[in-house]
Amino acid sequence: MRSAGPILILVAALLTSGPLHAATAGEHVAEGSLTRLELTVRGDGADAPVLRLDQAMVKAMPQHEIVTATPWTDGRHVYSGVLLRDLVARLGATGTRLRATAYNDYVVEIPLEDIESYDVLLAVCVDDEPLSLRNKGPFWIIYPWDDHPELRLNLYHARAVWQLKELVVE
Repeated sequence: MRSAGPILILVAALLTSGPLHAATAGEHVAEGSLTRLELTVRGDGADAPVLRLDQAMVKAMPQHEIVTATPWTDGRHVYSGVLLRDLVARLGATGTRLRATAYNDYVVEIPLEDIESYDVLLAVCVDDEPLSLRNKGPFWIIYPWDDHPELRLNLYHARAVWQLKELVVE
């Protein structure tokens, strides 16, 4: 049997280990394309406070759960993590909105009113299993859709950023 040629090997390497790229909102980042998965939470401006968190750090904070169905999963699941309002309070930054950015460069603005009015979660686990890049992790913004039918709108679905890499308080 003949082995794959050098060009075929090069193409395979580029397809599996290339840098992150701009993508559509529904596209996922490939597992293994990032070495350390962190979430940066910061205020707006050069002198603003900054937090850099991994899943273990978020799990060490006071945990909350939301049991809900999502438009992207089958059935109801238990999501656990930290409330976004607690995370923003811990940062100490002030503003009126959060700019949430995913690893695929999807960006959405979330009014701080959302996280003050509802228990919006920065989820790191689903059904007691850590979220991974393959299942919308390591960080996923989850709204309590089952508890609040008024949130079952595309507006709030668009704010449920998965593969979250940065939150900026503006």
